[in-house]
Amino acid sequence: VAPISTLVVWIVHSLLIHLGLLMTGATRRDLSVTMAVCAYAYGAADVLRVVPFCGGLVGLVWAMVCLVIGIVHAHDCKAWKGAVAVFWSLLFCCCCCVGGVVVIAASMAPGGGPSPFGL
Repeated sequence: VAPISTLVVWIVHSLLIHLGLLMTGATRRDLSVTMAVCAYAYGAADVLRVVPFCGGLVGLVWAMVCLVIGIVHAHDCKAWKGAVAVFWSLLFCCCCCVGGVVVIAASMAPGGGPSPFGL
């Protein structure tokens, strides 16, 4: 399960970052370059996951730093555009997760009625 979920997360995050680059007008290269940067950044950050207790959090921060630096250099864009593209993708994912939790919680609440998604 872990290799498949890692592959799905890598593809979706690469697509969202590339969409953020398109929105800021910072795409100088195609999607394959963005996917390569994401793969290298995840590889550099996954090494830190072996550290107990704080390795995952430190790895996440290091992955974001590597992503911003890699996107800026690979797409030859300004640093703020690279940072917006990377952090927009995280904000989008967080909003989707919160929205899903709200929908599930509302459908489970007494008197909440049926969910629009049939949950």
